[in-house]
Amino acid sequence: MLFDNSITYYKGGEATMKIAIISDIHGNLEALEKVAEDIKNLGITLVICLGDIVGYGPYPAECLTRVQGLATVILRGNHEQAVTDTIEEAREAMKDLAFHAIEFTRTKLSTSEIAYLNSLSPSQVLSEINLTIAHGSAVPDRGWTYVEKEGLIKQELKNSATRICVLGHTHVPLVYGSAHGLYKYLPDPLILGGDEKFIINVGSVGQPRDGDCRASYGVLKIENDATSFSLRRVFYYLIHLIFVFYG
Repeated sequence: MLFDNSITYYKGGEATMKIAIISDIHGNLEALEKVAEDIKNLGITLVICLGDIVGYGPYPAECLTRVQGLATVILRGNHEQAVTDTIEEAREAMKDLAFHAIEFTRTKLSTSEIAYLNSLSPSQVLSEINLTIAHGSAVPDRGWTYVEKEGLIKQELKNSATRICVLGHTHVPLVYGSAHGLYKYLPDPLILGGDEKFIINVGSVGQPRDGDCRASYGVLKIENDATSFSLRRVFYYLIHLIFVFYG
């Protein structure tokens, strides 16, 4: 689903806008439902999904349907790419576990659902709200790069068309400012002030990889032309997902 430039999402100086940004759900419906509940309680204006709705988890179709009803802007991740690729292309692009998950995911999605995933873009510039979004990287020809190391982060900052660029893919939350560098500890909220540019990673809803098993997502708040960021952590019963896998 592409950003509809005919809709005015925010009028500078006149309103408050809260943007929830979710990523890397990976078929984990339990985590997604808890995040959706948290989003509802926050009075969110706009929901963006950075991709990897499918892959690994047991509920790819259910998660896709839920995200379509929740998010206004939806991107394609590398797992959506693998689902729409040929088997040979997917096998070459994925490690064994991820590839077997893609094989499973294909059996759970309809032809129309796969066609929808293929229609999605891996990145987008939302110029009205001065925001770049991408699953892996917004730099051309680096779509599925893991933007984790400082050199790659700086390249992302340099190439970003907007002051704030939000990514997923790594499953690890991160905030890096062009002046401040890496934020080892995040205040809540973090004020994204001045002319500083920022790279933000919102982590993963369905499969966090930073040692905190709670679902992770981010909220950008625009108020009177000032912007802040909060990282949200949402508890869910992981044991339910384990029971689905192992009985």
